[in-house]
Amino acid sequence: MSDARLPHQLRAFRESDRNFVVRGWASEMRRASFSRHVPPDVYWPSQHELVAQLLSLATTIVACDPENNEHVYGAVVYQPAELAIVHWVYVKGDYRRIGLAASLVAAAIGDKRPIYCTQPSLLFNEARELVEKHELIACPYLLLGIAPPPRERTV
Repeated sequence: MSDARLPHQLRAFRESDRNFVVRGWASEMRRASFSRHVPPDVYWPSQHELVAQLLSLATTIVACDPENNEHVYGAVVYQPAELAIVHWVYVKGDYRRIGLAASLVAAAIGDKRPIYCTQPSLLFNEARELVEKHELIACPYLLLGIAPPPRERTV
């Protein structure tokens, strides 16, 4: 059971969630340091295509209002694998810091660590304590099938 302090339901991705995920993911990554110098006419169609391809290959779990499961609070897109691979996790601003992201990640990968993030966001620059606490490692190379070297848990 989740320790999030907001009643919520976790459910599988539906086609009706696509706009929330694609727009949210592309918008968030636009602010990431790697994309700042990518011209808009290159970034937007390329990032939308990347997200679409990852959605077709990965698994997505959505956190939503238990009384209206079309009211989405957040989502995690992950790759079921031996490694803990998270492509993207997002929670709407009004619902942050109450355990929803932790609930989503736990449902996706359990307690596997470290967590390899293929789409490192501003979180890596702005919340180093969270990055360290949850053993997050930026690893976009996994998108090309390049596995990281083995690591031992630090906790």
